[in-house]
Amino acid sequence: MKDQTQRIAMLRHCRGVSLLALAAGFSALLADPVQAAPDAANDEHFGIEEITVTARKREEKLQDTPVSIVALSGEDIARRQIVSLADVGQHAPNVQFHASGVGGRNSGQAFIRGVGQSDYLLTTDPGIGVYVDGVYLARSMGSIFDLVDIERIEVLRGPQGTLYGKNTIGGAINIVSTKPSLTEASGMVEGRVGRFSRLDVKAKAEVPLIADKLAAKVALSTRDAEGFGTRLLTGEEQGSENSAAVQASLRWKADEDVEVMLSFDKTRVRETFSQVHLEEISEAPLVGLYNMFVAPYDASYITENPYESYATGGNRNDLDVWGVNGTLEWSFGNTTLKSITAYRHLKSVFETDPDGSPLTIVDERDDNRQRQFTQELQLSGTSFDDRLKWVVGAYYLHENARGAIDVLIYPELLPVIGLDISRRIEAKQITRSTSLYGQASYALADGLNATLGLRYTHEKKRYDTSLYLPFSDVYLIDPTRRSQDWNSVSPRFGLDYRLTPEVMVYASAASGFKSGGFNGRSSTANEVQPYAPEKLWSYELGLKSDWLDNRLRVNLAGFYNDYRDIQFMLSTADEDGVQVVVVQNAAKARVMGAELEVTAAPAPRLLLSASAGLIDAEFTDVAAGAAITTASHFASTPKFSSSVSAEYGVPLGDWGTLTLRGDYNYRSRIYYEVNNLPAVTQNGYGLLNLQATLEPGDGRYALTLAMTNVTDKRYKSTAVSTLDSLGFASAQYGRPREWSLTARVRF
Repeated sequence: MKDQTQRIAMLRHCRGVSLLALAAGFSALLADPVQAAPDAANDEHFGIEEITVTARKREEKLQDTPVSIVALSGEDIARRQIVSLADVGQHAPNVQFHASGVGGRNSGQAFIRGVGQSDYLLTTDPGIGVYVDGVYLARSMGSIFDLVDIERIEVLRGPQGTLYGKNTIGGAINIVSTKPSLTEASGMVEGRVGRFSRLDVKAKAEVPLIADKLAAKVALSTRDAEGFGTRLLTGEEQGSENSAAVQASLRWKADEDVEVMLSFDKTRVRETFSQVHLEEISEAPLVGLYNMFVAPYDASYITENPYESYATGGNRNDLDVWGVNGTLEWSFGNTTLKSITAYRHLKSVFETDPDGSPLTIVDERDDNRQRQFTQELQLSGTSFDDRLKWVVGAYYLHENARGAIDVLIYPELLPVIGLDISRRIEAKQITRSTSLYGQASYALADGLNATLGLRYTHEKKRYDTSLYLPFSDVYLIDPTRRSQDWNSVSPRFGLDYRLTPEVMVYASAASGFKSGGFNGRSSTANEVQPYAPEKLWSYELGLKSDWLDNRLRVNLAGFYNDYRDIQFMLSTADEDGVQVVVVQNAAKARVMGAELEVTAAPAPRLLLSASAGLIDAEFTDVAAGAAITTASHFASTPKFSSSVSAEYGVPLGDWGTLTLRGDYNYRSRIYYEVNNLPAVTQNGYGLLNLQATLEPGDGRYALTLAMTNVTDKRYKSTAVSTLDSLGFASAQYGRPREWSLTARVRF
């Protein structure tokens, strides 16, 4: 049986490799007859695209930034078939980004180098900061959204505590929208059809209202597709897509040295809940009682097809999120003042039946609201004949978040044996965060720069909660209020040296923190306790290099992280000997690893890239009563991750260019929870995407035929276990093989 399984795995692997080889061979076959026809100018000046980033709060070339960073331009995003933020993780080593197992498709869980968060609750802050045009998104809910009109995405690995501050202990994801042009009017319309009755539309129009002074842009996006999961007893879909987004901006060049950007964005989602598959049922006491007094809840409800379920309960995912942002930049001499003022509002309602059966084991409805106001002031510039580059700033965040969770838990046991554990949890949290920061880089000698940064943060949270049993009309937790504040200092030190104009080496030591909070899953008043922030020191060595006249790029980074005060559930006893489950800073760890990224343009119209990431993460100290041991594996942290891609443009004379592309990414074994149970573990897997794009010479029109998950790999994209309590484990599976046809016109 083992040999047969290995043969099947090898055949599947060979099938993926064969498809890549077939695509490459097809490219070569088409290229040969017209090899002499390409544009000579393009042949002479081919190379790797240069990307400008703002990772250090100023514009600089990617290869000049002494930070481990993955930057994807707008064209990269289209070529790699990235349609939402969750897709970015497939193309960045040591980065894992997926939807929450219980929070729905739009609730993101990001992990970078082993650091992230595994809960969507308003009491749990993310370990990775997500920023849109400089505005921090304080909640993981709503953090997975459609990418409408994006200039680039920057994924910064490692703590960014100096310049990005709050909750960037593991890294930051910086999303930058395109600005409307002050000189040229343009537009774009794109339509996509595909499997599951897909119909997606994107449109953009930008126009100068006053030449060189005032311009406006509007971008729209809709996604509509049937669900790829099915409820067998009701015929309902799961995992459907029905979303619409709008983005509008106004750019005003008030003066030669003053520019103002006003922007508005809104996203509306009305779809079924993510596809959920029942993985395992345990012999937990609740399952035994239910089987004895009500009905059998057993393995007969576990379907062989992971896209099918016997669930009949809640099946809803609604999201409304909008925001306004005003950015002012005023340059005077060698100094620039920047102000970012923003307000965001979120409403999320979802209903799910995770037990995978027509029985009422667990049915859940979550209603979450959040609003936030942020203000940031930055002053940056150069001094001492441009030898000193510096930035100082101040940041303020005020957040008001509230949620209500209604959960039916084995309600049929109440009339039989009087067991009432269904509940309604209400929570409200107000957060105020203030920080001051500064960072400077000084040229000690030609090619040698030293960097020093520091950030001070003061944060206060007020938390109100209650736990009510609706059937018994009893409060397990009376309306309770707790408050706590924390201070944190995050320094950064760095050196970078230019060995040649094209080769830079760097070393850095940086600190970051993840905010403290309160136990949002308390069952008694004694469990409503604060926990302290997590802290991390990261030590990194890196190389950034371009070779062969900008036709080969090799970037390498190695890191060692000292990770302390990690927040985990802890089972203890109070002074009366009663069990209390709290969140405490219960562990320490060391995490080390490396990332390698290679891009090559060995010939005209040919682009190759490969990346790989390695992580060795280990808990070095664990408090008694914690849900982990020193032998536990990190959650959502595969030891090995990699991706390869190949793209070739075939000139077709008057027909334009046919561009063929293949992307393959691989992740080794992933434990979606720190309990490391098989039901919530995904063995190593790879995904292959292929596409072909036909573009006439002027680039106005394009037609793209694409296929994702070509080998139709079935894999868990996330999973959740309650085997020791509620008695079951469930998983969400990635989308199956899909084809699509996209037509685009620019004007």
